[in-house]
Amino acid sequence: MSDAVSAATSSERLDHALAAFLRQQMSAPVVTMIGFLDIIIEDAGRFHLDQAIPDLERMRIASAELGALVSRVIDAPESIRNENEEFDAFQSRLRHDLRTPLNAIRGYSEILIEDMQESGQQQLLQDLEKVTKATDDLLAGIDAMVDLHAKLDGKPCGQQTEQSPPLDVITDLLRVVAPVDAMAEQSFSERSSRILVVDDIAANRDLLARRLIREGHRVVIAEDGASALESLENEEFDLILLDLMMPGMNGFEVLCRLKSDQRTRHIPVIMISALDEIDSAVRCIEAGAEDYVPKPFNPILLRARIGACLEKKSLRDREQAIQKLQSARTGPTSTLLELAHVLTPGRGPTTDRDKLEQLKRDNPAEVYNQNWDARRLWLTSYQEADRTVKLGGLARDGDDVSELERRLKLSDYFTDVKLLPGVKILDSVSHQELFKFELSAKVKY
Repeated sequence: MSDAVSAATSSERLDHALAAFLRQQMSAPVVTMIGFLDIIIEDAGRFHLDQAIPDLERMRIASAELGALVSRVIDAPESIRNENEEFDAFQSRLRHDLRTPLNAIRGYSEILIEDMQESGQQQLLQDLEKVTKATDDLLAGIDAMVDLHAKLDGKPCGQQTEQSPPLDVITDLLRVVAPVDAMAEQSFSERSSRILVVDDIAANRDLLARRLIREGHRVVIAEDGASALESLENEEFDLILLDLMMPGMNGFEVLCRLKSDQRTRHIPVIMISALDEIDSAVRCIEAGAEDYVPKPFNPILLRARIGACLEKKSLRDREQAIQKLQSARTGPTSTLLELAHVLTPGRGPTTDRDKLEQLKRDNPAEVYNQNWDARRLWLTSYQEADRTVKLGGLARDGDDVSELERRLKLSDYFTDVKLLPGVKILDSVSHQELFKFELSAKVKY
């Protein structure tokens, strides 16, 4: 790829990421308002607060209209500017158009809060206050959206605000998440699960946690990658919902750390991000994420994907538990059966035939003697604990013990075979000189 094409691609990707970051910052309050209003309207019906429902529905309609306008400002700003309209006049109209539904939502919200406080109806107050907080957040970010349109129009922007996209966060993320080569591009679980939600935007965390708790899950929230990793040090989780675009340690770096750690690599991770480019989704899936969901997410679709991840984890956990039980039940029996084969005349260890033939060619001294009389050696003790076998016995001489050692080393059931120094003793019954030995080996089952 030429430098010019590479630079153009990088510029396009940065512009796309800037818009995605702003979409995340600006859409979060809108999604929060819509999400909480859906919950509030449902709860108002449940608590028979029918007098509040008309105003709540007006707020819901205004929020949807506001969300559509925000999307047009960010994704298709050229479509909302009138022909021959001066830029300063357009900026003034845009601010007015954005503030009008916001002021309506805030006004209805404040009236409802005041009425409910006077009547002692406390059920909806907390969620209504969160809707009011979301309007404040969006009002504070209107200038950032207008400045984005100025940037796209080639006009000078205002001063950097808290809502403006921090370039270091975005460029660091794009540096870590490498682009995909252009040529390479050619069921809900009812059980309660423990879920970790990681997002640097409080509104996103709050809404997502609220939905999950309503569905019966136990939720822990983390505001950044470091606190997420700290939570994983102390607690067990069934699923992680991880935001990609975060300051400090971004979501991709957190994902890579999780999948490189033996303790956490088995936990399924769903990435959630306003960055909806194919490169990020592919890289996250390659790094081990179970799924990649763009913001704003459809709650029903997200619920289905969460359910599918939890169901797969449940099946994996069940399969591993069965394997452990099976090993604990049959392992010692299979070890004893293999020892019987090793010590039976005419038999030998269970081993791969091709491996044995290769050993005969490369190092014949390591191959067991098929004519060995196993009756020249007998075991006097056998212990097995923590998948380690300790054997003790007597043999006619040291060559018999060496033959046993060779056979165990070749067996598919044993590894790390260690022979301890032996001693010669005089048998008190036969008055024969015998070789007393001890050895240990790890068992595989």
